[in-house]
Amino acid sequence: MNNNQGLSLKKHWYLFPAIILFLLLYLLLSVNNRLAADDFYYLALTQKGGALYAMKYQYRFFCGRWFAHTLACWFLNFVAAKYFLLLFQWTTLTALLTALGLCFKKIAGSYLSTSIVFIYAGLFCISFFFASYSIAQTWFWYIAVWTYLWSIIAALFLVNELLSQRFNFPGVLVILFTSAFIGGAGESYALIVLLLLFVYLLYKAAYKKQKDGKLSFVKLFLSALILVISFYMTYSSPGTSNREGLLPQTNILEKIILHNKACGILFLKLSPAKLPFLLLFSFPWFFIAGHIPSFNWINQTAAKFFIKTTCIFLFAVYLFLIPTSYALSDIAPGRALSIVSLLFCCYFVVLFVYAGKNIQTTTRQQQRLKIVFALASATTVAYQLNAQYTTTNTYVKAYDERVKQLQDLQASRNKNTIQLKPLPSSGLLYWEELKEDTTFYVNQQLKMGLGLDYQITSIKKD
Repeated sequence: MNNNQGLSLKKHWYLFPAIILFLLLYLLLSVNNRLAADDFYYLALTQKGGALYAMKYQYRFFCGRWFAHTLACWFLNFVAAKYFLLLFQWTTLTALLTALGLCFKKIAGSYLSTSIVFIYAGLFCISFFFASYSIAQTWFWYIAVWTYLWSIIAALFLVNELLSQRFNFPGVLVILFTSAFIGGAGESYALIVLLLLFVYLLYKAAYKKQKDGKLSFVKLFLSALILVISFYMTYSSPGTSNREGLLPQTNILEKIILHNKACGILFLKLSPAKLPFLLLFSFPWFFIAGHIPSFNWINQTAAKFFIKTTCIFLFAVYLFLIPTSYALSDIAPGRALSIVSLLFCCYFVVLFVYAGKNIQTTTRQQQRLKIVFALASATTVAYQLNAQYTTTNTYVKAYDERVKQLQDLQASRNKNTIQLKPLPSSGLLYWEELKEDTTFYVNQQLKMGLGLDYQITSIKKD
C-alpha cells in the first residue's frame, strides 16, 4: 500500500459502526418497501401489453423518458417475485457505491487501497442518503428511482469511463449505454450532464495539445453526441408536449423571478435541516486528506479558498435548478433535487479535505475526534433505525392487509365502491394516500395496478 501505512482498515474503525447500522437501516427499508402511486400505473400498462407497449403509450400520451421507462417496465414483469423490490433497492445501492468508488479511485490514484476507497464511498452514500430532500421519493419510489437516482449513477459511470486512459470496446459500450440512458431518463438531468460535457469539450478543444491523460476528445465527443440524440428523442415526444401543456404557462420574466424564489426556498427553508447530517458524515474526510497527494492543489488561504469554493458551489446549484424551475415555474420536487444533494455532499467533502490539509492535529487529538464521530454517527443512524423499524413495520402490515382485502373482493366479483382507512405513516418509504374522490389519479392507479373492477375511496375524515 505504498507509503500510506497509516491507512489500513483497522485505522478506520470509527467508520464501521455507522456504515453497518446504515446497511441495516437500508435493509429494513428495502424489505418494507412497496409499490406506490405511479408504480401501479406502469404496472398496469406492462401487464396489458409488455414493457415496450407501456413505454410507447407513455411516450405518446404523457412522458417521453423512453429508456428509463423501458427498463423500469421490463423489470416490473418480475414484480410478483417475493424479493423483487429488495433486490432492486440493493442493486441500486451497489451500483451507486461502485460508481462512486471507481470515481474516487481515479482521483486518489494508487495512494489509497481499493478497500479504503470503497469505505469512503460508503460514507459518501450515507451523507447523500440523509442529505436527500425527500428520501422516500429519491431512494424508494420505484419509477422515480429509475429516472433520477439511476441518472446520477449512469453519469458517475460515464465520468469514470471518460477519465479512463483506455479506449476499448467495453469502454465504448459503457459510454453508449450511459449517455443514451441519461438522455432517455430525465430531461433536467440530461441537460445538466450535457452542459458539463459541452463545457469540457470546449476546454479540451482549446487545450488539445496538453496531454493531461484524463479525457479523450473522441470519447467526450461520442458521449455528447449520443446524449443529444437520446435527449432529442425524449424531449420531442408527443407525451412530453402533452405534459408540458399541463404545467403553469409563464413568461420568461416570471420564470426568472420564480427561479430565484425557488433557490431562496431551497437554501433558506429546505437545506438547513440537512446541514447537521452533511457536517457529521463529511467530517471523516478531514482525517484522510493529508494522505492523498492529488489534493495538494489546495494551497490557498482559508478565506480565499472558502469564498472561491462557495461561489462555485452556489453558481452550480443555481444553474442546475434552472431546467426544473423553468419547466415547473416552481421549486422542483424532492426527487428532482437529488443532484443538489449530491452537490452539497461534494461541497462539504471539499471543505473538510481542505481543513485536513491545513489544520495540524496531534495523534491524541485525532483519536478523540474519531471517538466523537463514531459515537455521534452511530447514534444518529441507530435512532433512525429504531424509528423506522416501528413505523415501517406498522405501515407495511397495513399495506399488505389492504392489498389482500382488495384482491379478495375482486375475486368475489365485488362491484360496490369500497371505502378504505388511510394507511399509517410510511416513514422514509414513499406512499401517496387515496382521496375521497374516486377519480383521483392515485385511486385510479391503484385500481388499475391491482386490476379491480370496482371503485375505491378513502374514508371521509371527520
